[in-house]
Amino acid sequence: MRQPIARVSAAFAAGAVGAVVNSFALQLAGRLQPGSAPQATPEWIYQRLVWGGLWGLLLLLPLLPGKPVVRGLLVSLAPSLARLTVFAPEGAQADVKTVIFVLLFNAIWGVVAAFWFEAVASAGASG
Repeated sequence: MRQPIARVSAAFAAGAVGAVVNSFALQLAGRLQPGSAPQATPEWIYQRLVWGGLWGLLLLLPLLPGKPVVRGLLVSLAPSLARLTVFAPEGAQADVKTVIFVLLFNAIWGVVAAFWFEAVASAGASG
């Protein structure tokens, strides 16, 4: 996968795929602990897919190629930090439970996205 547009497309798609899996995980958590997951409306899904794809562009950075778990965990720190600071509700204080929740579910996104990106990138390189 040598063409830059193909790599950008693969990174965005990987982030969106990670967002789908992350969203399912959040909904599953909501079933296990009622009230912990937002309602899965089309707007909620759309927003998550777009942001997941945008954050997926971080996979274009040459960080630990060939190590998708570590790479995904590392990349997932960026949206976690943003969620806990920039996108936190005004005046909200993140307790330990919230921080762990954000890190865990963003880790799911990051690892899935990194595996997807690596699979697509390696398929594109050989095809």
